[in-house]
Amino acid sequence: MPIIDLLHPPIDLAPLERLILPDDVGGYAAWQVMVRDGALVPLCGEAALPVGVAATQELRAEAIGLVAPPEAQADSRPLVVSSLAAAWIWLGGIAPAEVEYTFHLGRYRAAETCLAVRASQFTANDVCRINGLWVTNPERTIRDLALWCPFDQAVPLIKGLIAAGASLAIAEAMLERPMRLTNRPAARLVLQTAARPTSASLYKRPADAASCLTVGILFDELGKVA
Repeated sequence: MPIIDLLHPPIDLAPLERLILPDDVGGYAAWQVMVRDGALVPLCGEAALPVGVAATQELRAEAIGLVAPPEAQADSRPLVVSSLAAAWIWLGGIAPAEVEYTFHLGRYRAAETCLAVRASQFTANDVCRINGLWVTNPERTIRDLALWCPFDQAVPLIKGLIAAGASLAIAEAMLERPMRLTNRPAARLVLQTAARPTSASLYKRPADAASCLTVGILFDELGKVA
């Protein structure tokens, strides 16, 4: 007998178009069994959806919001969900293993947190709020993916964002803002590849991309070019 039939009072998941957490079903063990039985579909972390309920951008943002620091939901937007996590909110697919945040240079002290954070500069037009969570908009997400994600991972996500309506031209303009970006040449190659028909390249990394791709540094923009 499925565990959902043993709950007292019984829970009818069919009309629930919201996240289901362990506390909603009597604990983590019951939640795991319901996942195993197919009543719940894991979304992100300990958040799941009733089977048959579509995962929307709002629900994905809510799932990340459950584990995000308060600064990612504050009105002053000191922390913004970015990169792979932002792409996941916009497109869906497999949730990232780690949520990366961007903070504005000079407005947040990265040393105070153990989160995956990146210092950058952004304007109010680079971000939006989904279910209370600050997220880079699709074009800024494209720009960040091109700069900081592995080539073979970034290109299909960027193609997906473009197919969903994001403007590659706006993302390219963001990349060319007058700031010192060590990764800019590699990011241009990523965007050029993403703009091609899928069958033309199947996301093969250009030979000269690796030489100008910097991985794992904290600072995105190190200051404006004089």
